Amino acid sequence: MSCNIVLWNLIWLVLSALFKENYVDIVWAYLLFFFLFVLLLLIYNYVKDFFHPAVVTLLLWCILVLIYNVTDHELYDLSNRFYWALLLWIIPFSLSSILICKFDFAFAHCLSKKHNYCVNLLYPIMVVSLIVAIYGLYTKGLYYNGDNFFNGIRAAGVALLNGEEETFELPFYIRIPSTIASYSLIVFLALYDDKKKKKYYILFALLLVLFFVFRSNKSVIAQLIFSLLVVHCLGRKISFKNILIYLAGFVLLMFAAHLLRSKDSSEFDIVKFISVYLLSPLPGFDNILNNHYNYISSFNGEYTFRFFIPCLQLLGFDVEVNADSFNLHNWTYTPLPVNVYTIMFNFYVDYGFVGIFCFSTFLGTFFGVLYKYAKRNYQMFRVLYANFFYVLVFQFFSDNFFTFMGAVLSTIFFTLFMYLHISFRKTIIKKAINE
Repeated sequence: MSCNIVLWNLIWLVLSALFKENYVDIVWAYLLFFFLFVLLLLIYNYVKDFFHPAVVTLLLWCILVLIYNVTDHELYDLSNRFYWALLLWIIPFSLSSILICKFDFAFAHCLSKKHNYCVNLLYPIMVVSLIVAIYGLYTKGLYYNGDNFFNGIRAAGVALLNGEEETFELPFYIRIPSTIASYSLIVFLALYDDKKKKKYYILFALLLVLFFVFRSNKSVIAQLIFSLLVVHCLGRKISFKNILIYLAGFVLLMFAAHLLRSKDSSEFDIVKFISVYLLSPLPGFDNILNNHYNYISSFNGEYTFRFFIPCLQLLGFDVEVNADSFNLHNWTYTPLPVNVYTIMFNFYVDYGFVGIFCFSTFLGTFFGVLYKYAKRNYQMFRVLYANFFYVLVFQFFSDNFFTFMGAVLSTIFFTLFMYLHISFRKTIIKKAINE
């Protein structure tokens, strides 16, 4: 009996010490990690695929929570409020992406086939457009920064997001091919399993990589690499060697994009780089959760539905676009300066915790549908899932779905155009017979 009393006293002293030293949030972190890890094992055992959106999401956050709490990154500790928000994001996303696979949807037969003949016509056009687009990016970059055109390209992109009036405009014969080239990844993915002349496809691939690197944006590089990884591995036996090659290419291109646009690459600090780009969005969003900032300037939804605001204005609604909806000037110190706040930021700022739950469910459903029909070998869905896969990987960084809704919708419509099979000849004959 006395031994039991001593044991309980020791446990109580340890717990008291933990609480007195403010280890409560660390305890929450390890409990959350354990819960997510068990959930990951259960879901993976059920779906048996690393590319399932629920598995990707759980694996990503398990790794991040573990790294954040076991490494010396000099960032602020995360509060239990962040962990509650994270659970509210992960659980609805995972469940909705799994449950939606239980339902079957009737898709038009004209969308279930291989891509149409238009892709073969677009193939050479894309190659030429990529060459012109790369030249256009180089020219624009030199205008904004004569010493480092990569830095100039980045500066031009930030200025565009900031709503600034462009001081340099490319001629129309460069702007049009540049717009066409923005869809080159979709065409490349659509042609992936085709029998084609290898040397021309390699040329296409090299130009595509160069175009994405020239854009000096880490998100688009992630989009390129993970698209190729998914279209290559989805539905096939996964080779550990292939995954390593793609991940090595991803890391190299990410570092290249950062160093090429940097003003002084000699001061590059890899630990700081990882802390800023991999971990700092977490305490950045935690700061938002705990300080209750009011970012709304016009109406709740101005961050999430930014793309639709011009349409609402045309319909007569008195709404305004948030002046800093891309967070270009909204800096938080963690203590490192950061202006990205994970995928949850827009939804929380607009609608609070309810927003996190609702949009988590929506995106889980969206990616669940894409994944289900990609696995069933609907090539259109395979291309779309590969193209948007980077949104899942970069959810720790920011929202790339609703923030760039214009690009998302145009990509979906362009893909529909490539996979739509309508025979006007058959339609005319059938109409003639009916008459």
